[in-house]
Amino acid sequence: MNYKIITKARRKKISPRKQYMVMQREASNYEKRLASDLLSTFSNIYKSISKEYADTGRYPERDHIDEKINQVLLKFYRNIITEFYKRTKDQAGTKDDTISNLVKRYINTIGARNIKEISRTTRLNIRKIIDTSIQEGLSINDISKNIREESGGAINKVRSFTIARTETHSAMNYGNIEAAKEIAPAKAKKQWIAALDDRTREWHKNMNGVTVGIDEKFNVLYKGINYNMERPGDPAGGPANVINCRCALIFIFDDETVE
Repeated sequence: MNYKIITKARRKKISPRKQYMVMQREASNYEKRLASDLLSTFSNIYKSISKEYADTGRYPERDHIDEKINQVLLKFYRNIITEFYKRTKDQAGTKDDTISNLVKRYINTIGARNIKEISRTTRLNIRKIIDTSIQEGLSINDISKNIREESGGAINKVRSFTIARTETHSAMNYGNIEAAKEIAPAKAKKQWIAALDDRTREWHKNMNGVTVGIDEKFNVLYKGINYNMERPGDPAGGPANVINCRCALIFIFDDETVE
């Protein structure tokens, strides 16, 4: 008599913390490059407005801030979303690396809103320098000098790194989750992974290891309010959950098990 031996396929073991560390190293490179590009862009904006103020004695009618920030961030969004989209596809063993309208969708919604807010804040910061200088009775040349001296100052340095970190993790997690949805919308699960260091928000530490279905939301409790977030960096979480967040998503597919 012949017997057929049936063996159960071994499930791949994955380590969420190891995956997180790999993603962090990759994200850190994007973060540093973007921070440098933003600081250079802010510096050029301030110097340009400083020169025009010295020539005309007023804030320029067309400051080109939106266009200059667009140039930096649109390229960044395309690169990082594409890389992490492909990374998640590779994890699942899927060779299809079609990005379709993914990047365009992000840019037209989340990206466009973020760029608009960054541009608005940049204008307000420059106008504040001008208004304060006028109140102090300074001359046109002195006001122009004040604008120029702030071009590469501490405020713009801190702001560049804050924006870079926030935008990096938002776009990274977006690329990851959209890829996972295309691969296995019904079978994949997603897990929230926090940095777990002294800078991690307590309510994000509480989310570490929380696992939900790919189409489900994470319930993030902050000051008695539940924020329903699709992923770390989801704008639905508001500034308290998004700005400077370093959390990430890892995915568990049906042939994987967590160590």
